[in-house]
Amino acid sequence: MKIKAKIRLGFGFLFVLVLLFGSISLYYMNEISESAKLILKDNYETLSYTRDMRSILDQHDLPLDKEAIVGFSRILKLEQKNITEKGENQAVAALGAGFRVMNSPAVPLEQQKAAMAGLRKQLMRIDRLNMDAIVRKNKTAQQAVEKAILYLITAASFCFLVLFSFMVNFPGFVANPLKEFSEAIKAIGRKNYKQRLHFEGSDEFAELAQSFNEMAAVLNTEFKQRDEAKTNFIATVSHELKTPISAIKMSLKLLDDERVGPLNPEQKELVEHIKDDCSRLLKITSELLDLAQVETGNLQLSFVKAHPEEIVDYALNAVQFQAEQKNIELEMISNGILPPVNADVEKTAWVLINFLSNALRYSAPQSKVQIGLVQKEGGIEFSVRDYGKGIDEQYQERLFDRYFQVPADGNNKSGSGLGLAISKDFIEAEQGTIWVESELGKGSRFCFMLPVAD
Repeated sequence: MKIKAKIRLGFGFLFVLVLLFGSISLYYMNEISESAKLILKDNYETLSYTRDMRSILDQHDLPLDKEAIVGFSRILKLEQKNITEKGENQAVAALGAGFRVMNSPAVPLEQQKAAMAGLRKQLMRIDRLNMDAIVRKNKTAQQAVEKAILYLITAASFCFLVLFSFMVNFPGFVANPLKEFSEAIKAIGRKNYKQRLHFEGSDEFAELAQSFNEMAAVLNTEFKQRDEAKTNFIATVSHELKTPISAIKMSLKLLDDERVGPLNPEQKELVEHIKDDCSRLLKITSELLDLAQVETGNLQLSFVKAHPEEIVDYALNAVQFQAEQKNIELEMISNGILPPVNADVEKTAWVLINFLSNALRYSAPQSKVQIGLVQKEGGIEFSVRDYGKGIDEQYQERLFDRYFQVPADGNNKSGSGLGLAISKDFIEAEQGTIWVESELGKGSRFCFMLPVAD
């Protein structure tokens, strides 16, 4: 079934549900209304008739005059047509017979008075019958109201549960497949060309999944080979470059040794420049080797339960000399004793060292760099904050992209554009998250969070 048809069916069901609830409500409202009409119409009319007949008897002496007789007879006929209760028929018949006796000229006055007393007795009997009926019908109507309320509450509860279930499940019907597509696309972005999607049915999601699988299959026969060739080439070249660069650094160290022979100031300056360039090249080749490990899926992580303070100390020791050279204070900020994290100590420290090296590079001499350790919900947050010039917002989203470099101002040598990208790979491989907070003129704060060890 197509998604459009499923959506129509779902909303059609809700429409029928609303109609059903409305119909039930109208039915019981009509029942209550009919019960109320029965009470008001018949019995109250009878009580009105008996009141009027009693009023005629009270206001006229015997024998009744013609006007009183005509009025009583008219009301009596109305009552004879409005008999509704059991026993009321006999009372009305007795009322008519007594009225005829009371108005007969041949009947003595005493008998007429007795007949009037009998009329009053029958009127009271009719009143009692109708009052009892009103009480009984009111009780019946009240029961109908309570029954209607019970049915309406039941129907409303059922409708609420159905609507609530629809509200909870329907968004997932659309969102869950989209989430799977998003995860699959991210996997392809991470060069996992074996990623496939499997959806049951024949709706648009299933068709889209089939198209995705066909695309992934094409990529896996084509781009995977090219990508592996590129990665292997980078790894080979980086490995081959690492050895001669290390040899050059050793030669430079020997040149700087006074026992080999003194250097003049110009030569010393050249040697220092060559040292810097060799260090930079060695760092780039190391980063390329790390990148090759990530891209080929050969990234090896040694997970241990490590205290966050140990990881920070490892990184601080590595950059202490660099900080002293620029007279920059390294300040540690923590919110107490922290639980251990599940992490690869060396690779996590490498990320912190990368953060600290960048912070020191872009900080002014005699300034401060802060290292933060804070426990938050679900993990431990590591952060490095500098008070340099900050990073323009337009570049922040791309900082962790491979080979991306923020445009340099000429005062700092740019790197390979791989350090932060590799840092992101390391942290995500440890089930963590990484991000940056920065504002021009106020510095930057690079952070990552690792889950607390079970």
